[in-house]
Amino acid sequence: MTIFAGEGYPSSEVMLRDVNAYLIRHGARPLERVRKTPCGKPVCDNAYLSITHTGTKILIAVASCGVGIDTERSDRPVRIAGMGIAEWTAYEAYVKLRGDGIKLSEIRGGVKIPEVRYMRIYDGYTTAVCGGDGNCEVVYLQNVDS
Repeated sequence: MTIFAGEGYPSSEVMLRDVNAYLIRHGARPLERVRKTPCGKPVCDNAYLSITHTGTKILIAVASCGVGIDTERSDRPVRIAGMGIAEWTAYEAYVKLRGDGIKLSEIRGGVKIPEVRYMRIYDGYTTAVCGGDGNCEVVYLQNVDS
């Protein structure tokens, strides 16, 4: 799994252009036919994707199996059904892995989140990943057009 971390991008669609350029430069196939499901989950023909953004930070996880990623400012005052920021990012990553949206009944009743990994990609941000394939490489990209 590769997580592309970007700053200065106006949108994840613009960042995907640089992700594809990186993949091509490194001998990998670019992401083919990227689109969104009716629930907003990004999908493509030759990889699994998950995208998260907060403030000026965008993370795009690319894997050979299902993956979900979420990041939030660590000091964000989240208190939903007793969840703190770490639990909330884990839940959002899990929802993105599933691709079927947030369910209030799950939040109120508690949900078991399998295989969550926390990563420190940016200082001051909590990042959670669900699913994905084993080893993880983080690639930092910078928007050259900004």
